[in-house]
Amino acid sequence: MTINTRSDGRADNELRPLIITPDYTKYAEGSVLICCGNTKVICTASVENKVPHWLLDEHNNPRHGWITAEYGMLPRSTGSRRRRETGTIQGRTQEIQRLIGRSLRSAANLHSLEKHTVWIDCDVIQADGGTRTASITGGFVALIYALRKMFDNGDIKEFLCEPGDTLLQTLRDELGLTGTKEGCGSGDCGACSVTINGRLVCSCLVLGVEAEGNEIETVEGIGESDKLHVIQEKFLEHAALQCGICTPGLIVSTKALLEENPNPTEEEARYYLAGNLCRCTGYDKIIRAVMDSAETIRGGA
Repeated sequence: MTINTRSDGRADNELRPLIITPDYTKYAEGSVLICCGNTKVICTASVENKVPHWLLDEHNNPRHGWITAEYGMLPRSTGSRRRRETGTIQGRTQEIQRLIGRSLRSAANLHSLEKHTVWIDCDVIQADGGTRTASITGGFVALIYALRKMFDNGDIKEFLCEPGDTLLQTLRDELGLTGTKEGCGSGDCGACSVTINGRLVCSCLVLGVEAEGNEIETVEGIGESDKLHVIQEKFLEHAALQCGICTPGLIVSTKALLEENPNPTEEEARYYLAGNLCRCTGYDKIIRAVMDSAETIRGGA
């Protein structure tokens, strides 16, 4: 089979070289220069502390945040100079702006933006085809940088995580919830156990994006700020811990067990916790702590 080449020497099935340079401008919350072959677009994401008036409810409170986009081409971004768009914007430009905005809004949780609007500005400095898709891709990356900065500043409580990041990575690296430990990374040790909507899972086997909209409980959420949970107290009382790597997962798993079965037999407890491995303490002290926890919780019910 003969594969024809294009004017730039690429084969018909060959993608253009893609280079994204982050933090390309100084002032925007997020910015990139995206180069897709000879097409080059500067994309910035700017955060504004208000939303369009039509997003306000009857009490003048924002229903959710907003993401919008503007698109433009420099006069000499093409082979011959084009007139700069001032005043009335051409229909092509308007439609591309709408396309970029719709694309990015579909990939974000607007409620997490609360009262903020993020403006995505895409300025084509060199056009060689594919400026729309380059703008969407570059705008998305700039948006991620802006949202991360907003999250770090406490402006938002939710954020976009990388598509390939596990829930474990998101909890530890993005949210700073380091109580959840990384052991095997393959779901075999249980050190990273958390619950999602009450269901026990290994967070190293769940993508962060899959957790959107769900209730996640980690070991940090089990006790109170000034008081340990009964299960935590019993683990201390029975010396059911040593190095501590497996302990958070065991405590989360024990809580899940006792919520599902408040009066387990020792055999049932051992079976339920079989996915939580401990290399230091041995399991007798752990099981004694679990059984004592169950008895104490039942007695206080």
